[in-house]
Amino acid sequence: MTIANVSTAYFFEQTRLGLMRTQSALDEAQRQVSSGQKVSSLADAGVGAAPIVGAREMLSRVDTRTQALQEFAPRLEAQDFSLGRTSDVARSLKEQVLSMVTLNDGGALVDRLQEAFTAATTEMNTQWNGVYVFGGERVTSPPVVIADLTALAALPNGQAAFNVAQRTQTIDLGDGFQAAVADRGVDVAGGLFDALRDLKVLLDANGGSLGKPLTAPQKTSLEAAITKLTQAATDLTQGQARNGALQNRVDREIEAGQSRSILLQKTIGDAVDADLAQVSITLNQLKTQYQVSASTFATLKDLNLMNFLR
Repeated sequence: MTIANVSTAYFFEQTRLGLMRTQSALDEAQRQVSSGQKVSSLADAGVGAAPIVGAREMLSRVDTRTQALQEFAPRLEAQDFSLGRTSDVARSLKEQVLSMVTLNDGGALVDRLQEAFTAATTEMNTQWNGVYVFGGERVTSPPVVIADLTALAALPNGQAAFNVAQRTQTIDLGDGFQAAVADRGVDVAGGLFDALRDLKVLLDANGGSLGKPLTAPQKTSLEAAITKLTQAATDLTQGQARNGALQNRVDREIEAGQSRSILLQKTIGDAVDADLAQVSITLNQLKTQYQVSASTFATLKDLNLMNFLR
């Protein structure tokens, strides 16, 4: 009788412990299904916590930099438009002056010159989010500081029409790569304003306008302006090309950042996210196991000496 009692007590205790272990595993499986994570906190991850923390910090840096580049991209688009528009101004004025020389008639120069000056000044004083983009590091005041052609003609040259910083703004694109955010206005459009000044000086020297026919000195001055306008258009086109190259670089950096972000998210997910399909299977198995253990426990609980004497 004693042996039977000891055996029954032993199996009863083992079944009770097994039921507790199954209950604990069942609770953990239910937690994973509910939260979608393998562990309830990084503290529970033990030695595996450090790589997770490191990956999350890197993900934060990558996403912050990518977002900054995405916010910067529209500025490059605005600069591209302004440089292209100013290049068109130089090219159009050159063609108009060439036509005047060919037709031997400078009567339209006053209006064409004013239109070109107004357009070029507007584009070189372009702002983006309240910042003047072609002033170099001087971003709070307009690069072109003259109000009209009369003021331009009073200067020693067209470059003097600009008030810009000595250095350009730069952007860090990572891996030690620093790039100029934008050319300074004087560097890309100084030649255009020099040509505009020469044409204004020519008009002023001839009573404010040119007529028909043009005199030989007038033709010579117009031809010199054509040469300057040709070079000015080239300078602006090259500036637009540099801006385009930076746009391409920024686009590539954004794509690379997005790819790194996806990879880091997957790395973190693999470390902390539960495999819900597998956890669901495990949960069902544990429920079955728990039911069997509970039934066995109930049976053993009801066992006593009278059961054996019947």
